[in-house]
Amino acid sequence: MNIVEKLLKIDAGTLVIGSREVKVDKLSEALGEDAMFTCNPVTLDTYNEIQSNAIVFDKKGNLTKIDTGNMNLGMVLAGVPEIKNKELLDHFNAVTPEELLKNPLLFTPGDIAKLASAVSELSGITEIEKVDEEVKNS
Repeated sequence: MNIVEKLLKIDAGTLVIGSREVKVDKLSEALGEDAMFTCNPVTLDTYNEIQSNAIVFDKKGNLTKIDTGNMNLGMVLAGVPEIKNKELLDHFNAVTPEELLKNPLLFTPGDIAKLASAVSELSGITEIEKVDEEVKNS
């Protein structure tokens, strides 16, 4: 049986998109209990947009680097729905979800990397640093 025949036997109605709850250490300390955020996978189009926004070129059009911090932010913004909660944004006087994530009283760079890593894994993407190396070497 070839792959097409095998795939046609799958009940498409039973397929689900996975998610994962991830603990944010900084906020867990502040709350005195686990601060869990839902991480969801991103689509291919969303990932491509995040990746293209993180690519840095020099004046000649040569790739100089991948901004992994920007890529991490993009992954979290796209894959963690709580970050976009209007009440949460208002409570912490954040105009945008990105501003909320950049608040050092709430999230450390490590917390953001941890959330981004979970979103990446759920999306079937290798670690962002590995993607950086793959792009540089291509």
